[in-house]
Amino acid sequence: MSLQPDLCGILLRFRKKKIAVTSDIEKMFLQISLREQDRDSHRYLWRDLDLEASPKVYRMTRVTFGVIASPFLAICTTQEHVQRNKELHPEVCDEILKNTYVDDFAFCREEVNEARELQQSAKELMAQAAFNLTKWSSNSRELLEVIPEEDRAPNSLINLNQSFPENCSITKALGLKWDTNKDTLTYIIEIGQPQIETYTKRHVASCAAKVFDPIGLITPFTVRSKMLLQSLWTQGIGWDDEIPTETCRKWTQWLKEINDLENLAIPRCYVELPMNRYSRLELHAFGDASDLHMHLQSIYELCLLRDMFQPV
Repeated sequence: MSLQPDLCGILLRFRKKKIAVTSDIEKMFLQISLREQDRDSHRYLWRDLDLEASPKVYRMTRVTFGVIASPFLAICTTQEHVQRNKELHPEVCDEILKNTYVDDFAFCREEVNEARELQQSAKELMAQAAFNLTKWSSNSRELLEVIPEEDRAPNSLINLNQSFPENCSITKALGLKWDTNKDTLTYIIEIGQPQIETYTKRHVASCAAKVFDPIGLITPFTVRSKMLLQSLWTQGIGWDDEIPTETCRKWTQWLKEINDLENLAIPRCYVELPMNRYSRLELHAFGDASDLHMHLQSIYELCLLRDMFQPV
């Protein structure tokens, strides 16, 4: 069993309702003290960039960045705090436990007042353990207006005006790019392609791994890079060998198309109306085998209104 909830599950829930909200715990690691008996294991040398000075020995007193156990300690500590308050505040505690990934918290609600109530409750609960939920972002201007400016994300849409760049309202939501102004999920991928004369399998693997798509919204695009990498393995191409001409042609085309993903905008919310307007939601899935060693499938959502059908 995983210590924290599945990232895919959090993102799927994040898309269910009209008002979406994100936040993160400020300096999460540094809010947690190390036990006195453990601090000697976190010693380090420092001489303040003076090459002539003798290094001094210091000890970290807080959970240390870079130590392999630190994420585990931080996650366990925050979850323990929430669990201790579950009896008094069951709803907000359940929401935090199931929709927090490390230090990122994301949720959605149908109404602004519901979102505001949960936002306040979550912030107050975490503050009891000196965890500051900050950098609040939302697609609701009404909600952001009642959140203090110092607690809002720097690029929240409340701070925008017509003179700002169009993509200024884009923020991160659990690794995805979220345009809060349009309430769409977008893909701005920076591969950082070096000027190289030949492409190798190492280059293909490195670039393909930089495309983050946890819920598979652009799988028809990303699967092509995986297929190319698969073919290189099948052909026995070494990590630093030049890739074959035909593979190189397909690879350069894939690299060119990365920039086109910026024009892709996927609605963050699954449905246009409040969930209580629907009597039933159905998922219709279609799949088929493939000679490319993968399973192809398409999934559609059918929303049944209380008074009529409305395919979505």
